[in-house]
Amino acid sequence: MLIDNGYVEGITILRSAAGGDFSYGIHTPRLTMAGHDLLDTMRSASLWETIKSTAQSKGVELTFDAIKTIGVFALGKIIGTS
Repeated sequence: MLIDNGYVEGITILRSAAGGDFSYGIHTPRLTMAGHDLLDTMRSASLWETIKSTAQSKGVELTFDAIKTIGVFALGKIIGTS
């Protein structure tokens, strides 16, 4: 999911259609800027708790898109702009 959503680069995962086997390749793996931003959001205890409680109260699953969207709202709430 991190690869598919553009948070990590340099890792390739291939799944076979038959049998469910997979292979992978690693070529200088790294976090993208979006990956760093996601980790920074999750690192802030108060921001992360606000994101989790907001998602829970609204009945929203914590997907990457939900974390980003709620994160903007939660940050505004914490710094007093919303």
